[in-house]
Amino acid sequence: HGVFPAQGEDRWIAIAVGFAGVLIIIRPGSHAFHPAILLSLGNAVLYALFNLLTRHLSSNEHPATMQLASAMVSTAMLTPFALWTWQTPSSGWQWLLLALAGLSGGAGHYFAAQAHRFASAAVLGPFLYQQILYMTLGGWLVFDQVPDRAVLLGATVVVASGLYLLWREFQVKTESTAV
Repeated sequence: HGVFPAQGEDRWIAIAVGFAGVLIIIRPGSHAFHPAILLSLGNAVLYALFNLLTRHLSSNEHPATMQLASAMVSTAMLTPFALWTWQTPSSGWQWLLLALAGLSGGAGHYFAAQAHRFASAAVLGPFLYQQILYMTLGGWLVFDQVPDRAVLLGATVVVASGLYLLWREFQVKTESTAV
């Protein structure tokens, strides 16, 4: 192994560094912190668990089956809230946007399940970093919100730790094929 920590240990270190990046972004204990940020953090944890479950099931289940199951569970869990607050879209444009959002989400999960059949989470993870760019651009265009230095630094730390995991994954595969 040379200069690298024991296999697996370096991954946990990179994950801890990535979490430190998240803490840089949310700044607990500062005036910039708002308890509602914990909802976003909870969402990130649930999304990670969803990706892990997708990765686990993708080896045995067809992506269409996984998509149907996740859609049915989501529908069953969210319907009571939707019925309570439902507002019928008032135009064809709103219906179209609603349908496009559903189709895009469904297609995204289907393709993610397909990708997990052929690549590890460490390889696929960095592709999710494009979401940071989209969210930043959307925040700027829609809400006129520009990320501050702490957000940029934290995002850089998160992305760097993920890219390290990707690089390390390729190093481990290269070492194992050389042996």
